[in-house]
Amino acid sequence: MSKTVWVLVELEDGKAARSSLEVLGKAAQLGRAEAIVLGSAAREVALTLGEYGAEKVYVHANANYDNYLTLPAVDTLSALVKEHQPALLLLATTYNLRDIAARLSARNNMGLITDATDLSYEDDTLNVTVPWGGDNVVTATHSQQGTGIVLTRPKAFSIAQYAGRNAEIETLNASINPESLKMKVLERVEVQSEGPSLEDASVIVSGGRGLGKAENFHLVEELAAALGGAAGATRAIVDAGWNRETYPLYRLWYQRRYPAPGRHERFQVYRGDQQRRARTHLFCGGPGHSRGHADHSAAIDERSEETQGAVSNRL
Repeated sequence: MSKTVWVLVELEDGKAARSSLEVLGKAAQLGRAEAIVLGSAAREVALTLGEYGAEKVYVHANANYDNYLTLPAVDTLSALVKEHQPALLLLATTYNLRDIAARLSARNNMGLITDATDLSYEDDTLNVTVPWGGDNVVTATHSQQGTGIVLTRPKAFSIAQYAGRNAEIETLNASINPESLKMKVLERVEVQSEGPSLEDASVIVSGGRGLGKAENFHLVEELAAALGGAAGATRAIVDAGWNRETYPLYRLWYQRRYPAPGRHERFQVYRGDQQRRARTHLFCGGPGHSRGHADHSAAIDERSEETQGAVSNRL
């Protein structure tokens, strides 16, 4: 019998967040994927989720979920979990969803595993792959005793397409506890960025302190442009004052929806020129993706199937 896996779909500008759609596709691979959508645009978004793997969608179209942080969602999810008892609640790692996961775990004594990059079931046991310090990987397990919660790393999964699938829609009518309307959102500020988005780039070229001085960073930008990719910089050189506005890899480091440390990307080629801490970049990419690094003895090169490819060492 397939496991029922729930995904709380986060909304951004009235649309399903990409990170939630990635997780929804993984849920469909694990078993019967069901989604929960909360917010003023929930009904419209719910109609599209079948195409991303959902077989059923719970909908509560209430603006309080948009205007107040986490507590209304925690109340609603707690009640739903107690009523339906799914095998797993699978969430993308964002600031709001991490908060929701922690409160659900504490309130309902639910097991919680974070930072997952892969999941699989072996009979009734859920095996969760979690990177642990550079190239080390551990496997955490959750036995089938109540609903478990897993937070996944951004970009761990690709978006899956289920063309023609129409999800069953169930409308929720539960009232929201006034005591949960305590943390009100007063303002939303969008951080502007320049150049290609790292989130969508298939090629990323990044530079670090080994460049020597800020004036040399144009080499990274030129190589990125030649490859049709995005340029990024390490935290160290921006902390050193090498222009905060130009180098998106650092600027996105602390972007609101992803946890520290770092931005998680999926790409085909990653070139990290003159960066000293190559081990911290091992989470990037995936099987068959190539990475290049100035230190050819670094672990990031040892793990690559093709370290240089078509990328010449300009530096």
